[in-house]
Amino acid sequence: MNRPNLPDPLQKTVEQIAETQSPLRSCIECGEWVCSAAFHRSSIISKEIPVSPVSKPGVLFLVPEQTIAEMSGDKTLCKSIQGICVSEDVSPKENLHELNRKSKVAVMTPSRAIDHLRRDNIDFSDCSTVIVLHAFVPSEDSSIESAELDKQLFFDDCRFIFTKIPQKCRIEVYSTTAEDLSRDPEVLLEELKVIPISSWYRSPYPITQMIVEDHSPARILDILYALGRIDYVIILGDTSAKRALLDRLSKAPLPLNCTVITCNTISTLEEAHGTESVTVVPVGVNPEELTDIITHLFTWGKKNHSIVTLLTESEANEITMRKETLFMDQEKKLAPSNEEITAGKLQLLSAKVKVDAHPEELEELKKTFRKNVSFTQRANVTAFLLREYLKGNSTGSAGGKKPAKLSERAAKPKKETSQSERAAKTQKNTPAVEIPEGARTLYINIGKMRRLYAKELSQVFQDTLSISRDDIYSVRVHDKYSFVTLKQEDAEKAIELLNGKEIRGRVASVSYSNKE
Repeated sequence: MNRPNLPDPLQKTVEQIAETQSPLRSCIECGEWVCSAAFHRSSIISKEIPVSPVSKPGVLFLVPEQTIAEMSGDKTLCKSIQGICVSEDVSPKENLHELNRKSKVAVMTPSRAIDHLRRDNIDFSDCSTVIVLHAFVPSEDSSIESAELDKQLFFDDCRFIFTKIPQKCRIEVYSTTAEDLSRDPEVLLEELKVIPISSWYRSPYPITQMIVEDHSPARILDILYALGRIDYVIILGDTSAKRALLDRLSKAPLPLNCTVITCNTISTLEEAHGTESVTVVPVGVNPEELTDIITHLFTWGKKNHSIVTLLTESEANEITMRKETLFMDQEKKLAPSNEEITAGKLQLLSAKVKVDAHPEELEELKKTFRKNVSFTQRANVTAFLLREYLKGNSTGSAGGKKPAKLSERAAKPKKETSQSERAAKTQKNTPAVEIPEGARTLYINIGKMRRLYAKELSQVFQDTLSISRDDIYSVRVHDKYSFVTLKQEDAEKAIELLNGKEIRGRVASVSYSNKE
């Protein structure tokens, strides 16, 4: 059973809970580290309680049936928490031998615990803590309906056990996400305190929002020069932009050490770059993608990263407003000026001179320069050569347009267009779709927080109902739900075919909207 190391913030949160002495009902969102967090908490408790028969446990560790199966095959897991795993492979009668053994933690499924309670084989009167591991990984051959039913039954069994433990017993639920609980946590357990990922999960790396007008390759390159760093990992939200950016980087006058990947290949981040200090540059990402990037950096284990996001004004506003991005304490900066870009190029050029492979050639050129240029003119000639060098390499590679002088570009900044003006212009250029009389609007319980967007949702309806894009009059996707407007007959068909279907990892619930 794979138990990766916990990220420091989660480990600190689990240990702080251990320091709380009062009776506590808590549910901790742990993400992919849910198993490790539950085991870590159990190991902390096991150090504080005496050894006792499993039939009268001090700590009860309730796990799903599939986890029991994995633990049975890995004997080191129970040893790490000084516990005994009550097997599901044999009958309750055959478990009696295990129940008579001494341990600190009793590990079993809720259903097996209930079997032994009804047979008076187990007594929870001395139980100080109940750890509930709510981690369900559906098997390939199980349906969505059966997986959801397993979750429901698991917690129904847990609730029954909660009535058989002392009133002062602590109950701690460790879950991948609170949404996985299927029902409101307060319904499962009164006065349950939910500790969300966003409360313990902060980026350990400095994050800077840089507001840019566009994500053109030339603009990205200018900003990389201005940042003046050594190593970059560029993560693109738009996969189609990768080739254009790589082409632009290959033609750069001063080569940069860059690795370019896309958000859907974020798992290759560690393989892509092995240095200890890296500047990660997400470009044009949405809130969910930025969260994935920060999450993955946690598991990368490097200590000297920094993150500089290149975002348009609208993208930056969306990310700042969404606490789900875990994008806390960010620094917001405008795109660098032309002077800063030039300074970055000079710093990079200076760094390359220090590590040049042929210093003797540079010495010869320096002698020739001093011999043919007077002392009073050397600074001017150097500036002239630099201007011609940068101008010559910029012309053609950025579309063949001759760059303006630095002073002119600084004096005449491009007129900014407000977000409202851009929205109005887009709305003006996009013809409104006329919704015919008799059309019906459907409500779907999935939205942007599940990475579902209008284009993808429209395609789901087209594929399921065998209709064209023109048959869908309107698609509106919000954070947690969406609305789709169709013909009456198509709407009825959608309710019949899409209810219970899995979309973006969640079971769809489709019904007529009450806000039509």
